[in-house]
Amino acid sequence: MIKRNFTLLLFLFQCCSSAFPQLPYDNKVRLDSVFDKVLRQGDLESLLSEIPNRPDLQLERLAAYFFHQRINQYRLDNKLTTLYWDERMWLAARNHNVYMMKTKCSHEETKGAAGFTGINPSDRIQFVTYNGFKMSLYAENILMNFTADYQRSLVDNAKNIADESFEQWRNSPPHNKNMLHPNLFAHGTSFYGGNNKLNQIFGTTNFGNASDFVKQEISITWNDSLAKRYPPRYESNRKPIKPVNWSVQQTEKELFNVVKARMPKPASAYNADLTLAAEMGIKSRSGKEITKDIRDTKSNYQKAATKPDLKLMLSKLHEKVYRFEFSKEQLLNKSALKVIDDRISKDLPDATKIKFWGGKCVLTESDKVFLFEIDLIYVIDK
Repeated sequence: MIKRNFTLLLFLFQCCSSAFPQLPYDNKVRLDSVFDKVLRQGDLESLLSEIPNRPDLQLERLAAYFFHQRINQYRLDNKLTTLYWDERMWLAARNHNVYMMKTKCSHEETKGAAGFTGINPSDRIQFVTYNGFKMSLYAENILMNFTADYQRSLVDNAKNIADESFEQWRNSPPHNKNMLHPNLFAHGTSFYGGNNKLNQIFGTTNFGNASDFVKQEISITWNDSLAKRYPPRYESNRKPIKPVNWSVQQTEKELFNVVKARMPKPASAYNADLTLAAEMGIKSRSGKEITKDIRDTKSNYQKAATKPDLKLMLSKLHEKVYRFEFSKEQLLNKSALKVIDDRISKDLPDATKIKFWGGKCVLTESDKVFLFEIDLIYVIDK
C-alpha cells in the first residue's frame, strides 16, 4: 500500500516450519555488536567499514545484494525500470528491523518504545538523515519472525534469505504491488537477525521517490573473489534521477536541520527576534575566538526584540555557541551531521523544556577546510 505524507501499511507475518540453525555460517558464536542498535547516517561509514571483520554483517549485506538483483530482474521482466539502491533507506530499514526484534511490533512504531526512530517509514528515513530527506511517495514491505531452510555457507544462507523473502512478498498482492510500482525510484532492503537467541530474521524494504536520490549500487566490497563470482547483472537505469549538485548553501541548510531536529516542533516556539540576536552574535564574533562567557546575548536581544512583552524573557535567556571544522569529505559523506548531533544532544536541554528558540548558522570555507558556526538562543520553560 502506498501512502503520501502518512502511512499505515500492510505487513506480512510468516513463520516457516523449518528452523534457523543456531550457527548459520561458520560454527562460531556470534559476537556482540555495537551495531545492534538504531543508527544514523553519520554511523554509516563505520558500519560499512566493519563488514570485512564480521560474518554477521557480511550475511546482512549479501542478502540485501542478492535481493537487489532479484527485485530488479523482476521489474525488468515486467517491463519496468530498475530501482536505485539507497544506503540511507537501507539504514532506516535496518533500524526498523531492530525495532521489530525488540518489540515484535510491525509497521507503525510507538514513541518511547525500544528502538523507536519514527512512527512511519518517512519519519524513520528522516531520523537517519537528520531531517534532511525529502520524499513525496513511499512504501514499505516487512517480514517478521522470518525463518527459512538454511545451508552451511554464508553465500547460500544469504541467497536463501533473499529468495524466500522475495517469494513471500511476490505472493502477497499488496507487497507485490509495492515491488512493481512504476513511480518508485529507489529502495533499501535490510535483513537482520541481530543478537537474537531465537535465530529469527526480520526483513524491511523501504521504497521511495525523492528529489535528492543519487546514483548508488550496492556491491560486494569486502571480498574480491566473491565479487567476481557474483557481479551485478546490470546497472539501475532510472533516468529521471540525477546527482545533486553540492553547494555550501545546501550543505549549510542540511547541517542546521540537525539542530532544528533537537528543537521543539510547534512553529510557535520559533522566535524571529532570538534568531536575529543569534545572527548579530555570529557577526560580532567573526574571526574572533569564542570564549566561555558570552556577554552580549542580552544586549543583542534587546536590539533585536520587536515585541515589548518579550523583553521580559531577558532573565531566562540561554545561549550556546559552537564552532566546528570539517573537511569536504566529512560534509559529503554526512559524518559531519553525526558530529554536530552528538555534540548538541549532550549540551541542550530536552526540547520539551524549551519554550522559545532562535538560531543562526554559517558555513564558510577557509584554507581547504570548512568552518561551521552555530549560535542558539533559547528560553527554558521552568
